Amino acid sequence: MILTFIEGENCEDQKCTVESFVEVLITRQKPLYYISNDVAKFVQNFLLLEGNSPILRGCFFAFNNKHTGQHFLECSTDGNIRKYSTPVPQWFIKLNMSRIEKWLIQENLDKLLPLEFIDAINRKFTKETERKRVIEFIFRTKHSDDLQIILKGNVNGRSTSLKVSHIDSYQIFNQFFNNLERIISENRFPTMHELAGIDAEKKINNNVRRSIHTWMKCISGELLPNSKRIQAGNSELYCIRMKEIIIRINKFGLECFFNQMKNAVAVNEGKKLSTFSFEYTGKKTRRVLLK
Repeated sequence: MILTFIEGENCEDQKCTVESFVEVLITRQKPLYYISNDVAKFVQNFLLLEGNSPILRGCFFAFNNKHTGQHFLECSTDGNIRKYSTPVPQWFIKLNMSRIEKWLIQENLDKLLPLEFIDAINRKFTKETERKRVIEFIFRTKHSDDLQIILKGNVNGRSTSLKVSHIDSYQIFNQFFNNLERIISENRFPTMHELAGIDAEKKINNNVRRSIHTWMKCISGELLPNSKRIQAGNSELYCIRMKEIIIRINKFGLECFFNQMKNAVAVNEGKKLSTFSFEYTGKKTRRVLLK
């Protein structure tokens, strides 16, 4: 049986101490144990003194502390020792997946869409450091690709002018479009928070905000209505035109529209949104207009 030891866990189940470590190696009753920093130091010192001792054969270790960072050690059954930090091994990923899924279900987060998930994380964890730990914890969940794109942040610094940019995720765009379609059907002006599906008092992630601005420009040819436009009223007139646009896009095919739009965005990434316009054509062609 392969024994796996993971350092730095708070879980008390199957906890392995320095005193019980040798007994665990001999009896090999369970495949997984959590170890403290003391046990991790003991193992690494033991290897320095004894080298590849037969008692450690068939043991995998995942070390993780503030001094050495995350790294792995595999003592194979044939006597080979492998130490490395990247790539993260599959056996460690599979263990994390099981723990992550249980945690998501326990916290009622397992069935949320990406934008809803981000909102829930922001409400549940108010400190930035806490949110960062949670995102690292769910690294490789079903939303991992979308979440990593959303959570990259503004790496190029802040800018007051809107730029062409979006999250390349059809799932998130589809959620946005469904919100837009519902709002327009109710003859109301769309707002940033409603389109993102987030409560009005909550902060919206910058990448989500930029994406919604870009998607609205691609769909309507106009920027999202600002507060002055909304205060001026007459939302019914605005919605008449938007309803026609939504009907045409649905008839064309939302996914086909998204595929053409993302190609246009890729060509014009980072350019001023105010001068960007997009027209979808046949399913196999596209036309991008940049004034």
